[in-house]
Amino acid sequence: MATCDRLRDVSVQAVDAVCDSQGVELERRYASDRKHLYRRYLAYCLEDKALSEEENAELEHLRELLHLSPAELATVHDEVAEDVYGKAIQEVLANLKISPEEDAFLRRLRGELHLSEAVATDLLERGRRKVLDVALREAATVDPEFAEHRVPAGDFVGRSDKSFEDAVADALTRATVAIPSLHWFEVANISGYVGDGKPKAWHVTVRGGIE
Repeated sequence: MATCDRLRDVSVQAVDAVCDSQGVELERRYASDRKHLYRRYLAYCLEDKALSEEENAELEHLRELLHLSPAELATVHDEVAEDVYGKAIQEVLANLKISPEEDAFLRRLRGELHLSEAVATDLLERGRRKVLDVALREAATVDPEFAEHRVPAGDFVGRSDKSFEDAVADALTRATVAIPSLHWFEVANISGYVGDGKPKAWHVTVRGGIE
């Protein structure tokens, strides 16, 4: 197969003939290896998060070459689909929110991967928790520059219905009006409201001071 330009250039009969010459019943042996090979090719085809007609045809031919049963095929598809969808969620949630365009992308991908709504929802919630945990750990990490004692000149509240960043920008706008020589700031508190399982309002308290 490695020397062919296209996977479909290799016939099932040719593979079976080679196996027969070696006394190997492919459909009864090397189950994990056969599934691993199919999984790798499926993951390769899904690198662009879509399956073309050509790729679907190649995958169907590979299934026949490897003598994979419907049950084995379903297991591999589910594993790869969940992995691909999970990675897409991590990319989408990089800024802790999902835009309408990103939501449409996830819906299209869910359909492309034949994921059930229940599985997709579970993956999304797990993705949210993972991204939030990372954000909280990063927020708790003390920058060496800020490790020294600093005397704050005031606390300022910022709000936004769009994003955390906009809420911080709102607070800094208020801070620079009150303290024109503002040199440093830190986010002292984050809170907000949730709608439909997603943040819909951000409230932050920014503490700042002079040099």
